[in-house]
Amino acid sequence: MYEFKPGYVRVGFNKSSSAYEFRNYLTGMEGTMTPACAYFLSQLDGTRNPLEIGEELGWSDRKTAEVLVDMLSDGIVRDSRVLKVGGDGSSNLFMFTLWTPKWMKPPKALRYFSMTVLSMIFILFIPAIIAGTVLCIMDPVTSEDFHFSLMILTSILSIFLHEMGHLMAGVTFGANIYEAGLFPGGAYVMIDDQRLPGKLQRAEISAAGIEVNLLIAGICMIIASTMNNRDAWIMAIANLCLAITNFAPISGADGNELLGALMGFDPAEAANKVCRNQNVKEKLYTEEYGLRVVASCYLIRVSQVLLFAGGAAIWLIAWL
Repeated sequence: MYEFKPGYVRVGFNKSSSAYEFRNYLTGMEGTMTPACAYFLSQLDGTRNPLEIGEELGWSDRKTAEVLVDMLSDGIVRDSRVLKVGGDGSSNLFMFTLWTPKWMKPPKALRYFSMTVLSMIFILFIPAIIAGTVLCIMDPVTSEDFHFSLMILTSILSIFLHEMGHLMAGVTFGANIYEAGLFPGGAYVMIDDQRLPGKLQRAEISAAGIEVNLLIAGICMIIASTMNNRDAWIMAIANLCLAITNFAPISGADGNELLGALMGFDPAEAANKVCRNQNVKEKLYTEEYGLRVVASCYLIRVSQVLLFAGGAAIWLIAWL
């Protein structure tokens, strides 16, 4: 978490009003802030944990989170990559921290370990999902034995492993790791990858959770088919649905972060602005590639619906 690009946002003390004033020169938004908030902002250099800065000011974690949400909405700071199951959760204040590393840059030994695990996931997730799909088509699961409590436990484990995928990718590429923990409905990892030099590195951090879910789905499919185990089959479908819906280019989803890392802007936000604003569309039509841009935005909107509908359909079919 750190201040927006220098020159885009400026904060200064106005003697006449005795207040700190800010202005975002990109959006035109302006306002005032307290001296404590001005100090807090000045310390966000991308290397410090925002919660530690809040502690210096005597703020609770909830207060710090509220200040960050306000600054994000005002466009004063750039968001650290907050990867959460079930949405970006940037306004969720009911987070339970499990781990806050004392280092911002991970040790080399941990980076090598994470690199090894991440490489194995990257190599195996496609063969696993293909093999599992083929086996389940050739030898479908016929067992009716099912344990609901086991499904709940394994689903929680899947969410945890999903976030571990993001965490290992962040450690591998040397991103800043702030914390990891739980919140109602899922888990989260706070990673700042904006200063990484490569687009592919940032994209892989966003894609790692999806790759983990696809690998788990493939392994569970293989187990379900060879052992005729319905619990494994439901577990496979749950992970497959989680991967598909997370791939949707919707704000807060991994798919949107992945495309954003590759394209250099937020595709969901851009698609919403273009599709909902007739004036913007008419202006784009006059540009050389304007028609392609508009068509791409509508394609993003359609993919949002199709991926979520596909995930829901697979889940329903699995229960039939």
